[in-house]
Amino acid sequence: KDDSGFVSVDELDPKSAITLARFKEFVDKQFGSARGALRALAQNGISKISLQAFEEGLAKHGFNYPMKQLLHGLDKDASKHVEESDLHFLDKWKPMEILLA
Repeated sequence: KDDSGFVSVDELDPKSAITLARFKEFVDKQFGSARGALRALAQNGISKISLQAFEEGLAKHGFNYPMKQLLHGLDKDASKHVEESDLHFLDKWKPMEILLA
């Protein structure tokens, strides 16, 4: 708790916050950004990819953390797809360093 008046994911669900922080760190290192990851993994330059294809692509590139809850959280409209707009927040988010320790 930081007394900021705002609730963050690391306060509500530390385990998910760690996975999300590791995901952000991974896509930033591997693809330059979350947007870059989506574009690299989606076929034909489409800015939308099925959850299954996204999961498989991340695993092929070495993301070895539990993905079920992560992908469910990224799929905001329950369409079973990840779209560029679903990942936009990640490119602005700066996770607390403790989440990556």
